[in-house]
Amino acid sequence: MAKDFLLEVGIEEMPARFLGPALGQLKELAAKMLQEQRINCGDIATYGTPRRLVLHVKDVAERQSDLEKEVKGPAKKAAYDIDGNPTKAIQGFLKSQGVTIDDLVVRPIGQVEYLYAIKREEGRPAADVLAEITPAMITGLHFPKPMRWGSLEMRFARPIRWLVALYGEQVVPFELANLKSDRYTFGHRFLTTGGFEILNPEDYFNRIRAAYVLVDPAERKEIIWRQIQELAAAEGGRVEPDEDLLEEITNIIEWPTALCGSFDDNYLNLPEAVLVTPMREHQRYFPVMGEDGKLLNKFIAVRNGTSAHIEIVTAGNEKVLRARLADAAFFFDEDLKRPLAEKVEGLKKIVFLEGLGSIADKVDRIGALAEHISETMGANGVQAEQIQRAALLAKADLVTNMVYEFPELQGLMVESMLSATVKTRWWPRPYSNTICQDLPAINCLILWQEEALAWRTKWIPLWAASPLESSQQAHRTLCLRRQALGVCNIIIDGRLHISLDQIIEWAYQGYSEGVELKQELNQVKNEIQEFFKQRLRVY
Repeated sequence: MAKDFLLEVGIEEMPARFLGPALGQLKELAAKMLQEQRINCGDIATYGTPRRLVLHVKDVAERQSDLEKEVKGPAKKAAYDIDGNPTKAIQGFLKSQGVTIDDLVVRPIGQVEYLYAIKREEGRPAADVLAEITPAMITGLHFPKPMRWGSLEMRFARPIRWLVALYGEQVVPFELANLKSDRYTFGHRFLTTGGFEILNPEDYFNRIRAAYVLVDPAERKEIIWRQIQELAAAEGGRVEPDEDLLEEITNIIEWPTALCGSFDDNYLNLPEAVLVTPMREHQRYFPVMGEDGKLLNKFIAVRNGTSAHIEIVTAGNEKVLRARLADAAFFFDEDLKRPLAEKVEGLKKIVFLEGLGSIADKVDRIGALAEHISETMGANGVQAEQIQRAALLAKADLVTNMVYEFPELQGLMVESMLSATVKTRWWPRPYSNTICQDLPAINCLILWQEEALAWRTKWIPLWAASPLESSQQAHRTLCLRRQALGVCNIIIDGRLHISLDQIIEWAYQGYSEGVELKQELNQVKNEIQEFFKQRLRVY
């Protein structure tokens, strides 16, 4: 009779980004190993929380399927002598394969007949096979930053603290990381005490839920989002969908309870980005928007626990956020005391790329390129001045207190502190339908070309992200793709008459003084144009 198989790997809390990929790997490894071992089974599912990885395989057969295979032996004519007696060749073959002469069959290959041994291997009990392959399922998981603990050589996401392995009601015995598999698991770290026994895989899901653990990530996510929406509606507002934050919250808790806190409405005078960034990036809070689309002085957090004493938890979160917002308000006010133009001098202290000078040098090259483009596009005096102003100030927020304290606000602070002209430098944002209009929108094009040439002429990386690239290079390549697609959108939708070939040449000339260029101009042109052609195909 088929039985379910359950595996739970109990660990110390792992980072949220590890959980999803680990569950995917575990499911693939289980399916592959069970198939290789000829063990028939039903559906395979994986579940997990920051403290456990769970594999549940339904209807696992009691035994492996029997194996029958043929092993090629000597040619038939070499197997018997003239008297019809077995030769040493066939006798040695029979002995090596552990079969008798009755287990041989004849198979023709071309014009020659060969003897084959028919070997039959009876399937072993599934419990024995599971005991052998389960450790390999666990050690076969890969993590971005695995760790060792104690004196062990084994590496895993975080130290393993317990192992549950059940085939029906039977414990599947194996040892790993100085631990023996058993039927005892642990519930929520703070809401339960001690371990408890699991009778069988079906019993696990009821008992672990009673121990304040929602082991299914999809269920946790659905509950969290529903609670967030209900709390926001109760405050007369709503929460914008944020899949990345929701996924992260789902993967760092076991028993979710959402709560709504507030902050002093005087902080609403600050730019929205200054408020949202500390809430989202630092505290993992969901900002609440009013029906008019403006930010309310409310936030929603998700607690890893029940609603008991929720008012104390809410007050604690409000206190932490109050300190964050006080810092943000102070830094913003300090930055506004000096015009952003005065901060450009500080860009000389920030290196752009090795061999390519400082950010200030970069700004100078952008300004020169902007002047060429302004003339080509027939910009009037006001427009040309706007473009030059945008080129000068586009990177100035790198030396502000706000960006130093909250690096995520780079670019957003320019938008908060300057006019719409300079905002266009950051458009179009990835996957945004907002397209810049008029000549100042060319700033995005200028900046992209400057960045692309700097990267291409000095370091010559692969345009397409590959396994050989570092994560930083791969990320930058992805950014260049998005920016290039944005440039295509701007030129096509804005019907701009502009020569990409000429811009590349001007940008190249901006690097010709004091920089050792790795490629000739024509090669740079060809490669950047090909890169744009790929983006146009996407467009």
